[in-house]
Amino acid sequence: MTEEFLHYVWKFRNFNQQNLTTVTGEALQIDRFGTLNTNSGPDFSGGAVTIDGNKWEGNIELHIKSSDWYAHQHQRDPNYLTVILHVVYEYDKPIYLDNGQELPTLVLKGRIDEQLYWRYEQFIAQKKRLPCADHLAAMEPFYFEKELESNVIQRLVQKADIFKNFLRQTDNNWQESFFMFLGYGFGLKVNAVAFSELVQRISPKVLLRHADDLTALEALLFGVSGLLPSSSVDAYTRILQRQFAFWQVKYQLQTMTAENWKFSKMRPAGFPTRKIALFAALLHRHPNIMHQFLDRTLLPPHWQEVLPSTYWNQHYNFGKPSPKFIGGLSDNLINSLQINVQFPFLFHWATENMDENLKNHIFESLERLPKENNSITRAYAALGFPNNSAFHSQGIIALQQAKCANKRCLHCAIGVKVMEYQRKSVIR
Repeated sequence: MTEEFLHYVWKFRNFNQQNLTTVTGEALQIDRFGTLNTNSGPDFSGGAVTIDGNKWEGNIELHIKSSDWYAHQHQRDPNYLTVILHVVYEYDKPIYLDNGQELPTLVLKGRIDEQLYWRYEQFIAQKKRLPCADHLAAMEPFYFEKELESNVIQRLVQKADIFKNFLRQTDNNWQESFFMFLGYGFGLKVNAVAFSELVQRISPKVLLRHADDLTALEALLFGVSGLLPSSSVDAYTRILQRQFAFWQVKYQLQTMTAENWKFSKMRPAGFPTRKIALFAALLHRHPNIMHQFLDRTLLPPHWQEVLPSTYWNQHYNFGKPSPKFIGGLSDNLINSLQINVQFPFLFHWATENMDENLKNHIFESLERLPKENNSITRAYAALGFPNNSAFHSQGIIALQQAKCANKRCLHCAIGVKVMEYQRKSVIR
């Protein structure tokens, strides 16, 4: 038995509910099963029960064994003072509250169809990438869309949590946090942490003070990054060196080291030197980018107007000219910044301000972006999952990472539907 299966059984009432009693013999009625809690704290919130005629409202906690309450140290956690019912598969130990009374406990062993659990074990034991693969052809499109939408929202929440973490680091300074988040997005995936540290070391206030001077921005960013050569490479490098020597003293800037940045196994377009040049160009072209995000005035054509300085139109790294004109932000980078920075930032803002219209705007924008084409999205599309836009792609990636990779099938609308087929076949 697993707690995940118990959660499924409780959420969908897949157990015998006749003549329920607590382990101490009191008549029990479940008035409200509650809502599954995906955060810390009791498993189901907002439950309601009647025990021997007395109505109780609060939270419900599930365990395989009653002694797991102590094993998980719930008696020391004030979040569990609101538990009104302990639901367990096996009762091996009484649980006492601070007032000396035993916590009301319901035992599910003998009330769950063991055949259903056996089928669940067989289902997830399959060696296929997706245990549900054989059932997908018969699955209604509604379940694909429902599950992908749920995962898109969860993925936005996870990305927005990165921005929230920057807010905590900066004592709720939105401007500083935003530019650290923007840097994080430019650095994805391997240089995300280094990029956000670079922005923080300089301070967005300093960067915005020099936003009208692209060379000054480049001197500040390359100098603090530790990627500016110490020796004379060319005329452009010497200009940056002279400017940075002045700014470093004026602003008391602490530099990073070149070892903070990763170049290996990366195409030239992804080199951190190239990304820093583009970051400087974006700040130079759109210094009010945070407000442009919020008032939705930064449109795709505006991204495409961003061009780095002449030097970085011809170089991927210092002293190494490219035979071809390189240009500005690529379509892939623009899409990535929208997906990983703009939309999560707006989603957090919409959540804080209870703006459902803005959330719908985010979803519609994702639906307008092109689909992602990678090994994960291709594999899921081959099994019947829709992948017509970035909305679908983000949902597929989130589904794979959060559920399918760990076979958390009972947290998935498609997996639950398959289990419904299994339950009906058991009944037959």
